[in-house]
Amino acid sequence: MTLMKFLIKRYLFTYSEKNLRAWIIVLSSLGIFIASCLVLISLGVLSGYQRVYKEAILGFSSHLIIYNEVGLTPIQMQETETYLAQKENDFAFSPYHFYEALAPGKKGPKPIIFKGIDPQKKSAVYPMQFQNLTKGMANQVFVGADLIKEQPEIKTHGILKYLVASKEGETIKTSIGQVPVQGTFNSGYYDFDSRFVLMPMSLLTKLFLKAPQVSGYEIRLHNLNDLERIKTELKEKFFYAHDVLTWDELNESLLTALMLEKTVVFAIAFLVLMIACLNIFGFNFLFFAGRKKDFMILSALGMANKHLRHLLALMSFILGGVAVLVGSIVALLVLTWLKQEPGIPMDPTIYYVNKIPVFFEYSWFFLFFAGALILCYLTSVMAGKVLLKRYLTANLAD
Repeated sequence: MTLMKFLIKRYLFTYSEKNLRAWIIVLSSLGIFIASCLVLISLGVLSGYQRVYKEAILGFSSHLIIYNEVGLTPIQMQETETYLAQKENDFAFSPYHFYEALAPGKKGPKPIIFKGIDPQKKSAVYPMQFQNLTKGMANQVFVGADLIKEQPEIKTHGILKYLVASKEGETIKTSIGQVPVQGTFNSGYYDFDSRFVLMPMSLLTKLFLKAPQVSGYEIRLHNLNDLERIKTELKEKFFYAHDVLTWDELNESLLTALMLEKTVVFAIAFLVLMIACLNIFGFNFLFFAGRKKDFMILSALGMANKHLRHLLALMSFILGGVAVLVGSIVALLVLTWLKQEPGIPMDPTIYYVNKIPVFFEYSWFFLFFAGALILCYLTSVMAGKVLLKRYLTANLAD
């Protein structure tokens, strides 16, 4: 063991201008360092996207909806509300209805969606950030925070403008309608915050509908683990009249795309790490070629091939371990910076968030560090076996 330590210290930390050991060590370690950073940063960013999208969806969209494509009749509404009221220990619920319209914007008319809800249950069904704009206003009309960028007068005057089409004879005329706004909501997801307007169902009916109409009921569970149980109960109760959908079924395409993207990027990054670990093989080969006489002398003096393999493996293990450790620390610092303000700003119209979202757990770094060390060790053991068996034994025989 003392001899092993002496040899490792001599070969790793003693440099000579006549050999290539220095740049071999640097290049091998640099490859593992870069790969380690890429894997961990990619994992943190993609997990951040999944987390922020999921939180935004669950903040704005309900866990379950009971709906009918043609709307609910008054009798169906009464029956549904009576049943749901008996289950308020399990969830909160609110009727809903959508009305699509156009609103003036900086780049021309923009589609917006007015969503009628029960204002008394707003906080229970929509656990988002709500902020009042004007004092004294209590009409319960809230617009998405990003919609203000299209209409700055919402913030200054508390008025949302929208386009109203009316038919006079054979011609269709367009005028500007207005509705007072009490405040804004912020889900963290640009697609919601730039398009939706929440308002009382009665006001939605007054402005846009000829008669009261309800598309269905949104349900927010007190415990998300009860999702499948309550979904089954609702289907058994309303199978003849309503459809029931869960939040993940409503957003299946988005969630599938995020999972696929995370899997593909992580697989590619992990392959990069594996390729970088193969640098260990090249390091061992070139190092052995430069020190072949030393190894032959050690073998002739009685040092077993097993100990020579351990020597190569330990040197590779030290190089890989240092590179992975430094790469993990740098990745942690980068992810921590990205998680804080200001981070790296992004175009929300494309990525739906204002900056790169990041989520990570410290246990990831420990598990990754352990896995990368195992890869380095296995690669170095394989390289040691090949080199000593093919070159050292043959040269000694000669």
